[in-house]
Amino acid sequence: MNSDDCTVLITAYNERSLTRAAEKLYISQPSVTYRIQQIEKYYEVEIFKKIRKGIRFTAEGEILVGYAKKLLVEHRAIQDTLLNIGDELRGTLRIGVALNFAHYKLPILLKEFCDKYPRVKVILQTALSPEVMELLQNDIIDVGIESGGYKWQGEKRILRTDKICIISKEEIEVEQLPFLPMIKNKTNSNLKDLIETWWNANFKHPPNVMMEVDHITTCKEMIKSGLGYGIVPSDCLRDNEPFYINELKINGKAIQRKTWLNYRNSLASIPVVDEFIKFILEKTDENSMSEI
Repeated sequence: MNSDDCTVLITAYNERSLTRAAEKLYISQPSVTYRIQQIEKYYEVEIFKKIRKGIRFTAEGEILVGYAKKLLVEHRAIQDTLLNIGDELRGTLRIGVALNFAHYKLPILLKEFCDKYPRVKVILQTALSPEVMELLQNDIIDVGIESGGYKWQGEKRILRTDKICIISKEEIEVEQLPFLPMIKNKTNSNLKDLIETWWNANFKHPPNVMMEVDHITTCKEMIKSGLGYGIVPSDCLRDNEPFYINELKINGKAIQRKTWLNYRNSLASIPVVDEFIKFILEKTDENSMSEI
């Protein structure tokens, strides 16, 4: 299999549909079908079976997908090694980043990285943490930054630790929260569980949810307008914002969540990926992050 065959096979496996795979690759469905048929002919196996809602890979097909992933890693490693024989770092870096980190922390970090390595092409995808991990599992990205500590068989490094806070426009009594309007924002299951654990440990009544929004930035704007309070991680707060802040605590101990960097050991051998990993770990050291 060449690198194009590998890409077609992996995309079809990830999408579970020849039509969606073709759309993703910007080629025709017959082209996807033909490439897979040629792979089947070469290896003398059936790669997938058609089902009502798409395709299902056979055991032989899944083995070939794993082989294709290894081939693509080797191909990228060779390409990047050849590109970086000179002094200047070059190549393509694919990263997936959780929404909060992407919005509040990543821009200044990415600007510094791109200024330092102008010949590196960065492909960025932002999503909720579970979706970032799905992109990583499917080899669509090289490294994934998520907040939640999701299970991952590769390397996992802590980037930062944040407290969970109640924020409001006016000073409020925490004991009165069940009777005050709450602005609830969409978040991952990990943060949701932390907040629910704290709430159930402190209150008998459920929160008085006045509205639900899709992102913390919207939540914060609603709170600035005096429409209610919110519960958010501290990484989305800036020093000049006009909020009263109360940390969530259980038995006097602050509730925290961590932001993680996830990557495969095999990809760390690729120069551009290795350099980004070193860069982001250095720049997100607890002491460094206080300045960002």
